[in-house]
Amino acid sequence: MQEQYHGSGKTIAKNTVVLYLRMFLTLVVGLYTSRVVLSTLGIEDYGVYNVVGGIVGMLGFLNATMSGATSRFISYELGRRDFERLHQTFNAAFLVHVCIAILVLLISETAGVWFLRNKLVIPPGRESAAMVVLQASIFATIFGIITVPFTSCVIAHEKMEVYAYVEIYNVLAKLGIVFLLPLLSYDTLKTYAILLMLVSISVLLINNAYCRRHFEECHVFRRPDKKVMGEMMSFSAYNLIGNFGDVFNRQGIVILLNSFFGVVANAASGLATTVANMVTNFSNAIITAFRPPITKSYASGNIKDVERFSLIAFILAVYLFSLVAIPAGIEMEQLIDLWQEVVPENTVLFTRIILLCLLFEIIRYIAIISIHATGQVKAISICNGIILTINPIVLYFLYKHSAPVQTAYYCYLATCVLLAVISIVLMDRYIPELSLRKILWVIIKSIFISVLCLIITLFVVNDIPVTLWRIVLTTAVSSAVGTILFFYLGIGPAERNQLKSRVKKALRR
Repeated sequence: MQEQYHGSGKTIAKNTVVLYLRMFLTLVVGLYTSRVVLSTLGIEDYGVYNVVGGIVGMLGFLNATMSGATSRFISYELGRRDFERLHQTFNAAFLVHVCIAILVLLISETAGVWFLRNKLVIPPGRESAAMVVLQASIFATIFGIITVPFTSCVIAHEKMEVYAYVEIYNVLAKLGIVFLLPLLSYDTLKTYAILLMLVSISVLLINNAYCRRHFEECHVFRRPDKKVMGEMMSFSAYNLIGNFGDVFNRQGIVILLNSFFGVVANAASGLATTVANMVTNFSNAIITAFRPPITKSYASGNIKDVERFSLIAFILAVYLFSLVAIPAGIEMEQLIDLWQEVVPENTVLFTRIILLCLLFEIIRYIAIISIHATGQVKAISICNGIILTINPIVLYFLYKHSAPVQTAYYCYLATCVLLAVISIVLMDRYIPELSLRKILWVIIKSIFISVLCLIITLFVVNDIPVTLWRIVLTTAVSSAVGTILFFYLGIGPAERNQLKSRVKKALRR
């Protein structure tokens, strides 16, 4: 029996706080950045950037596949405390990511260029700019792929402050680009794409330097072990199916919107996705903080901690998501008007539907952490891949029969609910020692509390005239009500007493 991994609640709490500070800064800067970018580029160029960047994004499933495998295997070996295998794992992961980068380059420069020239609807006169965006996106993606093994290592070692600092640099660098754009006389769309590529290169260099200095396994001089690489590739082969479906679904929606409704619909979709990504990042901080301890606990045979960490992750993720999503959903129209000078049609509707989708995606992602820890990814990957791939195909036929533009996101919502249910069922199947009753109770209770918080907040602010102060009031009411409800209904007496004790100690200081 391997030495058990006993996750530190204090470490997880510290990591979560650090990640949330990073997320808050990312949110503030991201909202401002997207506003200025849309204003500077204009609706058409902004739509072009989103749809052309989506071509390379379709190949992101290759990177996402190996990213999940790398994170899982590094965390697993750290949990087993097998440092020789850990070194072999990193070596294998780095080599595979270099191969993926080369493959993405070849596919993008052939099929991607053909698709841009022959299939996408690009406004007249912007074909040259679209090609520059494609090339810059290709190389930004390649450098991002090579960065993954280093980022996975930082997260697996639970050095979340380092991860946060690098991401903060990434955000601030992009903010600097926004300030720089109006000062340059060159085509703004081309300049924006090229500068984002340079930021991607700098992020790779920073992560590489830190990991090589602080983690022994990050020296890629040894020849990778064939057995380790075989295990990683076997895991990834099935994971590939699910990730392909996810990217095919997301980018399929972007391309269908472009084909049936033009770049204005892409601009609305791009803004909605930007808002949704900012909101879901708050809950993703929980997912990032809990992934290493859940995987390490399973590797060491400590199933009790797997269940404990998973239950806490479910309720915290839904709670923190609700703190942002509820006021954002209620005041979305006013927030969009304040945020953007020019608002593409359907932006508010798209955003509200996507926010609801994200609630079920968060539940699915937390369940998948435990499934990945077992290494049994065949069933979940096939289910994800098939269901997500079918969604854009169904959507195509619906659009062919004159379905409204928002149909894309209603279909996606149904898909998210179904996949969340499947993930919970498979989590129980692969780790039968977990209590399915407890898991379902925590999830249902968390969703119920969120809905109750939404109803109470709407009741309080519904008759108040729409002003900036109403937005502030909505945020304050939903935060207060949500916190009280989750504190008294979401967590048990033991956790409640422990939290009270920690707050009292903090106040005394």
